Amino acid sequence: MFSKTTGAVIEQLDVDTIRDLIRDGVSLMVFFGHGTTNGFDINVDEPSLWDNKGRYPVVMANSCFSGNIHKPSTSVLSISEEYVLIEDLGAIAFVATPGLGNPYYLDRYTERLIITFQV
Repeated sequence: MFSKTTGAVIEQLDVDTIRDLIRDGVSLMVFFGHGTTNGFDINVDEPSLWDNKGRYPVVMANSCFSGNIHKPSTSVLSISEEYVLIEDLGAIAFVATPGLGNPYYLDRYTERLIITFQV
């Protein structure tokens, strides 16, 4: 588990460790925190740097607006599009809410989804 350790608006995590986990084939990445259409308050590295061809995780983004793919600008990809549209890298799926996220319901949804797939 990785978490913020400072009060910085955006915090850079140990991306080398995260890259190693992704390269080794982690199947699920769950993010729980502040987010926008363009990113998270914790930087988990750019999917273009993951080196994970053939090993694509599912990303669960429990944050506000990170699932909003209907932005007015078509020249800039949303965070969810960045993760799934990159060729031979990134994620196989990006599960997120397109609007405001309620922490209680995001947690319940994620918990039930994980339990469902463990059966």
